[in-house]
Amino acid sequence: MIDNTFVKLHKMSDEFHLTGSRFFGTNHVNSDWDFMVKDTPYIGQKLTEIGFVHVPNDYLDPLTVGLYGHTKDNIHVQTVTNIRLKLMAQEYIKNHNWLRNKNKAQQKIVWQITLEIFEDIEKGFIGPGCKWSLSTPHI
Repeated sequence: MIDNTFVKLHKMSDEFHLTGSRFFGTNHVNSDWDFMVKDTPYIGQKLTEIGFVHVPNDYLDPLTVGLYGHTKDNIHVQTVTNIRLKLMAQEYIKNHNWLRNKNKAQQKIVWQITLEIFEDIEKGFIGPGCKWSLSTPHI
């Protein structure tokens, strides 16, 4: 059954990116499948057409605007406003092994802080050529 849902996701024109425990290598036999996709005006409708339902979003990050769970298969899809930024943050978290040996609450905080830093970098608030530094007077 789960393979059929994967085929349906693959046939959609949207790019689905693996995330969650399977991406980070912390999965176990009963782990669900987590994906993220760019939020668009039609993505929710497309997901509901193939058996997903909108579920409460308990993520702390501001980029995840929707969460969908499949009614029969153990699959979740996050709809994300800035997919590029979230993918970069995910790679960074994985490369630094920051989610290992953390409980769910700690993992959410790691995500929240990492995304806030990456958003500030993208806005030019920190990093090379930033708009301010420690020596910049603050009003």
